Amino acid sequence: MEPISTFRNERFDKLAGTRGREDQRAVLLSEFEALANAEVMTVLQRELVAKSVELTADFALTVTNQWYDGPFVALGAGIWLVLAQIQHRNDAASTAGQVAARVWDGLTPHAACEFTNDAIYGRSMQMSMSFCVTVRAPTVFTLQARSSAGDPNSKIKATAPAAGTDLVATRITAMRFGG
Repeated sequence: MEPISTFRNERFDKLAGTRGREDQRAVLLSEFEALANAEVMTVLQRELVAKSVELTADFALTVTNQWYDGPFVALGAGIWLVLAQIQHRNDAASTAGQVAARVWDGLTPHAACEFTNDAIYGRSMQMSMSFCVTVRAPTVFTLQARSSAGDPNSKIKATAPAAGTDLVATRITAMRFGG
């Protein structure tokens, strides 16, 4: 089997009638590739839908093992890639325990992660999750967090603590592929 580039070049030569005229062939090939790239971008722009929701204010994990809702996205039918990130920080000395996060649709957790919080002041942890899902009917996916210790100093942060207020630390993003 011939490499695609060889096949494409020979086929292009036949269609354009430029065999032996390298300068003319190069210009036509360049225009052909530009049109092909533009068509691919048009299809991607038409087919790709992205949604992203950020946490707007910090919240404390005060009640032991209670799931607290963070940002959420409402998704329509299609195949979706969902990405979530969550930032936890001890704003003061706090109780040690596990901090868990998940993305769920009200019935099923689709992704989850956890870490052990060692109760040290200023300790910060970033967790990330991702998954693909086929949505058949409109569904809401919520990023949630809980703590096994329940402590007002154990917080999910809207912005990265040391990076200033312009850096989002907790968000959920979804990208749909196909029509």
